[in-house]
Amino acid sequence: MVKPHPCSVLSLDIGKKRIGIAGCDPLGISITHLPAIFRKSFEEDLNKFMQICSCRKIEGLVIGNPLDKQGKETSQSIRCKKYGVKLAK
Repeated sequence: MVKPHPCSVLSLDIGKKRIGIAGCDPLGISITHLPAIFRKSFEEDLNKFMQICSCRKIEGLVIGNPLDKQGKETSQSIRCKKYGVKLAK
């Protein structure tokens, strides 16, 4: 059985005005809430993500998907998906 190598990830909560961030340790044991990024432009967001990712040796990003009470997409979840696709590129 091949064991996956440990890696750190960031979880992003994309909002219209700010982005909430939580970081996970490489073993997936503890989560640390990090200061939110107050949004200005995508390029500035990207620069801040790159700084955080470099400092914390991040290997992956997870973006929250805010669904409604019935589990259906909302206008915000559509914006989050678009932002995630742009960030992945």
